[in-house]
Amino acid sequence: VPPPDVARSERRLLALEREIRRLPKSQRKALEGHQLNYVTCPHANMFLEQEENDDRSIDAAAAARRLGRYWESRRGLFGSGAYSAPGTHPKLVFRDYMRYYKRNLAILDDPDADEAEREDASRLIESIHRAKVNELNHRLQCIREATTDAFNPDEPRIEADTEQTPKEIAISMATDSPYELKVRFVQAGDMIEDAAARRMVRYFEMGLYLFGDNFRVKRAATLEEMKD
Repeated sequence: VPPPDVARSERRLLALEREIRRLPKSQRKALEGHQLNYVTCPHANMFLEQEENDDRSIDAAAAARRLGRYWESRRGLFGSGAYSAPGTHPKLVFRDYMRYYKRNLAILDDPDADEAEREDASRLIESIHRAKVNELNHRLQCIREATTDAFNPDEPRIEADTEQTPKEIAISMATDSPYELKVRFVQAGDMIEDAAARRMVRYFEMGLYLFGDNFRVKRAATLEEMKD
């Protein structure tokens, strides 16, 4: 659970993003395609502080209008360089992208968000999930190739060795898994595809070890099998 000040800051930034989406297109034109401007830019919090009331509540709509005018002015002065000039942003790190992803997830359950906001957030989340699953599939293929390369095909092999090993079966099960399950593993792996791919393979490998061929067929363990 984040400290109260951090949680309050996140709520404020979420409210700011919501109000930016509600601005007329002419007022948010400079921000379109640069959504991380109000995630990493220190000016976002400065504008929020300028609109803070005596009870520490904020006027997010007024802060959004300020921020829109600010970026419009920067773009008028510097053109496309307004977004990349030295000192404009701290260097983006993985945590910044994760904050933006989680903030859009929060919009889906935000009772104050309207249908258009939820649709925008849903489209963005789905595009991230598709990209992550595509990379997860690539990582699984890399694991498969590395596993295959570990064996020398020129070495004589006894008949039993020609069958797939549990790890090879686990890789196939992971690769053939439904899209939704792959998304869940990506999320469990902090959106890092390599970690998610390895976790999936371990999951199926352990299932095969514990429950045998039934797990391969059903992809799940029954309560009776767990009791055994």
